Amino acid sequence: MDTIAAIATAPGVGAISIIRISGDQAWDIGKKISGKSPIHRTALFCEFKNHNNEALDEGLLLGFRSPQSFTGEDVIELQGHGGSMVPRLLLDEVIRLGARLAEPGEFSLRAFLNNKIDLTQAEAISDLIESDSIMSAKASINSLRGQFSEVINITADRLMELRTYIEAFLDFPDEEIPEKDKSSIQKKFLLLKKELKHISKIAWQGEAIRKHKKVVILGEPNAGKSSLMNLLGLNDISIVTSSAGTTRDLIEKEVIVEDIKIHLVDTAGIRDEPESIEKIGIDKAFKAIHDASLILWVHDFSQQRASEIPAEIVNSKTTTIEVMNKIDLLPTDSSLSNDKNLVYISAKNGEGVDALKKLILQKCLASSSETLIASRARHAERAEACEELLTQSEESFLNGSLELSAEFLKKAHDTFGEITGKITPDDLLGSIFSSFCIGK
Repeated sequence: MDTIAAIATAPGVGAISIIRISGDQAWDIGKKISGKSPIHRTALFCEFKNHNNEALDEGLLLGFRSPQSFTGEDVIELQGHGGSMVPRLLLDEVIRLGARLAEPGEFSLRAFLNNKIDLTQAEAISDLIESDSIMSAKASINSLRGQFSEVINITADRLMELRTYIEAFLDFPDEEIPEKDKSSIQKKFLLLKKELKHISKIAWQGEAIRKHKKVVILGEPNAGKSSLMNLLGLNDISIVTSSAGTTRDLIEKEVIVEDIKIHLVDTAGIRDEPESIEKIGIDKAFKAIHDASLILWVHDFSQQRASEIPAEIVNSKTTTIEVMNKIDLLPTDSSLSNDKNLVYISAKNGEGVDALKKLILQKCLASSSETLIASRARHAERAEACEELLTQSEESFLNGSLELSAEFLKKAHDTFGEITGKITPDDLLGSIFSSFCIGK
């Protein structure tokens, strides 16, 4: 393979910069540019010089011998001063000595190809770099450490075991399968389908952590929607007055709620016979629910009545939390409510808002009790496709068609293998790693 190189640190002014080199020529390039022989896992202070023996920078030369490196190849890091020009000069000299500029994600791709990490761990690297909340960072670290891979590999081993079991009976087509073996195989099918449902569930949860959930605040005019928006956003995002109908357009903000990032949307108050300009805002509010993950319907509790939730929201089947606001004006014992989708708050003094945040977290993640992992929609989709093929395999087995059952099971195994990269179409690799930053 070619020897590749890239600036591994972010562009701009900074204390240090790192040039990463990986491949067969890395060791030789490190020696030529530093004048010192690299030592495995040892930092050497040196001057970095060009081919004319002119000093370019000074810093640390750090070497990692294959296979004990991130990529599994010989790796050299040149750790020098930051800025825009010095790293560029160093990289130009490294390329002149025989390396080529790395493609986006190429270091991680080589780590994957050299079996240093699987595909879920590679994706977790990108997710960790791009994480913008505490929860997404924790989830990415867990996946990078292999927690998701461990769950996947256990199920993959069970799939292989079941394939082996069924295919063994194909060698004896004239013999009846004993009832105890039939019962054992059915139990294996049942266990696998249960595990696949679990994997799909935690994978969709991981996707929810990675992708920002859209939470839309709706309700009648003057119910306190804008006050709630400001409270969750921790600053004055929406205008708040005692007059009804202040908000006429959608107001959107990315905010952190309970360590996850959500896309919060404040909307115009919904009422019958609005003014013409208000009607435009109400139309936009209803459009906002189409791609919402969660709706907060705000009631004015001080009116001693619950505002009617419009049919458009009920029919959308989007998860809705009813927020009984302004309890400071008419105190109540909120603990009397057993409704898991209803919470009492005061957006004015903050009472009950912690309970609302926890409920938002629970609804956005479906289940907050699971181990946090960073995953993607493709992981859940592959698990669901595998479960469907497994069902077809089970039905064929029960109908006495072992050949068809074995074929469906093989397809299920291959489909599941795409999660970690055991079975990997080239276009999938290209799609995943092209989204990485250069140098990673």
